[in-house]
Amino acid sequence: MTTSKLGTGLENSSTNKSTELRFTDYSINKFQSDFSLGQITIKTKIENSGLKGLKLSQSNVTKRKYFVQNFWFNNKSDYWTVGEFRLGVYGINECRNEVNEIMKSHCNSEGLWTRNPKITKRHKNERVKKAEILNRQMKTVRECIVELCKANFPKIRKEGTVTGQTIRKFCLPLIGYNKRTQHLVYDDDEFGNGFITFKASHKFNTNKPESWDDLFSKFPPGHGCIKKINGREVKDRSLYDSDISKMLIEELTPAIVRNYLETTSKGWATKRTMIDAFQILWSNSKKYMGDDKPLNPTTREALEVKNFEVSKGKNSEYNRRKFQPEALERIRAN
Repeated sequence: MTTSKLGTGLENSSTNKSTELRFTDYSINKFQSDFSLGQITIKTKIENSGLKGLKLSQSNVTKRKYFVQNFWFNNKSDYWTVGEFRLGVYGINECRNEVNEIMKSHCNSEGLWTRNPKITKRHKNERVKKAEILNRQMKTVRECIVELCKANFPKIRKEGTVTGQTIRKFCLPLIGYNKRTQHLVYDDDEFGNGFITFKASHKFNTNKPESWDDLFSKFPPGHGCIKKINGREVKDRSLYDSDISKMLIEELTPAIVRNYLETTSKGWATKRTMIDAFQILWSNSKKYMGDDKPLNPTTREALEVKNFEVSKGKNSEYNRRKFQPEALERIRAN
């Protein structure tokens, strides 16, 4: 038997059938399992929870209560520990939110488990413990994008922010192809530092956001994506709306970034802009990584970017040509 907070260990899977356990904080707080048969751990089904396989596990030694969920994965029955019930701290609302979040990312449209939530929970606990040791804030790529926007895109090597036009250029691959950017106004102050203000969108009939938090709450990940512009289908999605934005910023590797560029960036100009956007995102996020910062996976050396693809523009044939001395003389004479 284990006495860890996850409550995993030897158990007796028999349930306490004599008492109906309701999915309320009051019922769970009052409930006590019947250990008269000498069981080590008892898991009791929770009625009316609306969460498939949810039970309450209680140890005969500690008497602590844990929400657990049974699931079927790889032709095997298993369970994962959602969290410890603590009245006023962790109750049915917290449990419901966590289970729903896990099931969204771990189950398919038919409700079948495609990933093991037990492994996900263990990795999360390991990352949190590592973050506490290394003084890291454990922010996801998505959260770092929000923080970058709030900071108005600071320059990497100098004081101040990049220009408004550069912010516009970075916003497209980071949060664009979405109704969000239709609410942004880009401008520069008297020193050339760019900043963003908000506006209403008459095109989509949406009100002016009060803040960045308000904007992202109106258009959370995957919502507000623009599918057509002037009748043309838009297949692109921003980094904020992509799956890798769920990763911790420090978990990015050159291979992950390179694969994202190859699968989302079509032309050389788009790829170059995306790399620059990754670099400013990483630079602004280093303060969340603690003392033991990982190597920067967004440099061109790390991404093995040597030469961009040749431009196919109609004037690109002149890119590598130069005037002959006699032509320069004629130009100067005129």
